[in-house]
Amino acid sequence: MMTFLIVVVTLTVVATPLAMSLRKRASRVRGEADLMDQLRPLDLVAFRNLVDPQEEEYLRENLAPADFRRVQRARLTAAAAYVRQAAHNAGVLLRLGEAARDSSNTAIAQAGVALSEQALQLRMAAVMALLRIGAAWAWPGASLALPQVADTHQRAFVTVARLGRLQRPMRAAAFSSLM
Repeated sequence: MMTFLIVVVTLTVVATPLAMSLRKRASRVRGEADLMDQLRPLDLVAFRNLVDPQEEEYLRENLAPADFRRVQRARLTAAAAYVRQAAHNAGVLLRLGEAARDSSNTAIAQAGVALSEQALQLRMAAVMALLRIGAAWAWPGASLALPQVADTHQRAFVTVARLGRLQRPMRAAAFSSLM
């Protein structure tokens, strides 16, 4: 019973900030300046390291069990922060994709549809990742594999760069810097 209570409290603590951010009514992205201002940087290399099963196994083998649980929970807390940033970015990218879908230019509209779909996939991956992080935080020995968040985030930003090049060919370098 105590374990169940710990899991419920942990999941509530981890998922509440994401749920609140998902409910916020955000302003519509009007252009590249808004996009650059609203996106939060996400270090995918660091995130991938935090959720790397081989890194976790290395720590498990080289640390005392109590030290491993402490270190693993700190890593999971950091990973949850990255996932919340990815979920925020998904919201911004979704609004950008929705705006592009209304374009009279077919290529831009198609890129907008693709971006919207990727943003929704990223948002769903983030929600699932936070649930898995909560479970792993409650049971540090549980396996944690979250590559879908980093991969989906990366694919969405490739689409953003492509959309930016389509919308403003002269400013292609600015959009390429987002990846």
